[in-house]
Amino acid sequence: MQKILSSILFFSILLNGFNLDIQVTQIDSKKNGDIILNIFNKYTDEFPNDPTYTKVFPANKKTISYTLRNLSKGEYAVYVIHDENKNSILDESFFGLFSDEGYGYSNNYRSFPSFRKSQINLNSDTNVKIKLIY
Repeated sequence: MQKILSSILFFSILLNGFNLDIQVTQIDSKKNGDIILNIFNKYTDEFPNDPTYTKVFPANKKTISYTLRNLSKGEYAVYVIHDENKNSILDESFFGLFSDEGYGYSNNYRSFPSFRKSQINLNSDTNVKIKLIY
């Protein structure tokens, strides 16, 4: 009986995870390439490198929506780039101070923030809207 109750509890936790709805806006759909959505579920000094999950979309719409389902409670961050030349990185200007491609972070920081500044505390279904910066 104890094993049955433990199994029921385990599966109810899996089925009752939280959804993270991500909406990326202000995409310059006239430019070529892909929109790369990177999701992080742990703090790392290497942020925004080494994402936990990546999803790629063609950059042919002004807005893209995507939902990650049944996520565990915790800290997450989202980093998005408009990879115009499809080299899977955010290209920087000659001086390295500005980006040549569009980018955005959760919490919509305009510069290149840390994980903590981009952090989303997921403890219920959550909506995140990220405006790309060019």
